[in-house]
Amino acid sequence: MNDFSHRASCRPGTGVDPEIFFPTADPWMKPDLYKEQAHDAKAVCARCPVRRECLERGMAIPFGVFGGLTPEERRLRRPTSATRGRVFPHPAAEMEPASAGRA
Repeated sequence: MNDFSHRASCRPGTGVDPEIFFPTADPWMKPDLYKEQAHDAKAVCARCPVRRECLERGMAIPFGVFGGLTPEERRLRRPTSATRGRVFPHPAAEMEPASAGRA
């Protein structure tokens, strides 16, 4: 198995507190607090050289931030028979405004 964790931005010795990857607020009852708690983890993931590998490993894990995505965001990206093999942009990627291209 190719262990990528020794290259991760969150590896031991980097000063990153592993607790930030596990928000404690309920995402449905306190969504603003949950987003705030996940923000720091996502910032670490954003600069990580092994983000894709981490996300692939985290797709089957129902908790924590992996590859910059929360469990809810990972569920939205889970492939189905119709989407398997397609590439989807990261949810935080800038999207073109709905009015773009209209005169």
